[in-house]
Amino acid sequence: MREDKYEFEVGKKGQEGLDILDVMFNDNTQQHILSAGLKPGFRVLDIGCGRGAMSVWFASQVGKNGKVVAIDNSENQINATTELTKNIAPTWLTFKVHSAYDIDKLNLNFDMVYCRFILHHVNNPTLIIEKVFNLLSPGGIFIAEEGVVSAAFTYPKISAWGRERLENPLPLDKEGEDRDGNFGMKLFHQMKTVGFEVTHASLYQPLLYTSQHKQLLGGASREGFKEYSLAHGMTLSEWEKQEKELDKLIADPAGCIGFYQSCLVVGKKGN
Repeated sequence: MREDKYEFEVGKKGQEGLDILDVMFNDNTQQHILSAGLKPGFRVLDIGCGRGAMSVWFASQVGKNGKVVAIDNSENQINATTELTKNIAPTWLTFKVHSAYDIDKLNLNFDMVYCRFILHHVNNPTLIIEKVFNLLSPGGIFIAEEGVVSAAFTYPKISAWGRERLENPLPLDKEGEDRDGNFGMKLFHQMKTVGFEVTHASLYQPLLYTSQHKQLLGGASREGFKEYSLAHGMTLSEWEKQEKELDKLIADPAGCIGFYQSCLVVGKKGN
């Protein structure tokens, strides 16, 4: 099996593409994390920290008696995130270049582990869920969010967004080298199978309907997906055509975009 590779742009060039996740998901995610039992003094691991917005939020919640370790397997991303958060990240938040497969080598126990839209990018997500289970302290909490990309849509319908509803309507049967954009459908099952007591599970799908929110999918943010699309068979002319379609929809006051659906599952490790 080949080494895992994050398929989209990271580092400074990819920040706009990650911004939409923070803008459209953070409020909902944070409410569920607080309901799950996040407390001051907690030790938290943030897997695949991206721009670091959630990492900084975790640090604000756990306070100086807590600890937040935020990891990403891309040195470019960690460098960009460290620069982006240098004026707001407290001393009890650490950004670290580290693979999700190697979290056992952190030699730390955590009260809470969090990851969002990370497991569908790796070859063996269930192995990582197992490692999270072993890493957590007794009574520890794992909060994971994974996408259901086949729920994406636009209206009016365009080819630039939502093709997965027809092309990939179900999750992959096996784990392996292909990205499983519908891993969210399997998340509850895989966490239960590993041994977590699931205390909450829900679906959430942002609807981009304001000009401001729709523009998060246009312009610079799409550059993070361009290299991936061209590397997976799309021609430059096809890319440019779809870009025009999307720009037209963004400019249409009556146009809306159903973003990827998120399956959020909260699991607890027994005492």
